Amino acid sequence: MGEIINSKLNSKNKILLKLEISEKELEELKGSLRKISLFCGDLCQTDSQISQRGINGVTKYFKIPLQIRSKRKITEKISYQKAETLTKTFYIYSARKN
Repeated sequence: MGEIINSKLNSKNKILLKLEISEKELEELKGSLRKISLFCGDLCQTDSQISQRGINGVTKYFKIPLQIRSKRKITEKISYQKAETLTKTFYIYSARKN
């Protein structure tokens, strides 16, 4: 995981960040340098569970915690990205808002 080295408020009232990341993390962006979201693993504090189904629990489902679950059903495709550090694996899911 990278870290923010410096931050500065620019003339457009936006914050300019200077980041330090590994070469491997930069390669994982696959050349995409726009529309990047940052997240902090230390802020992952809502507990959830993995549900297992099928013979020997082969099929696994990530449960959406009640605290963040919306009232609507998600019926469209959901995309995800997996990011790994030395000690954790992050699964980041994305669903369109209606």
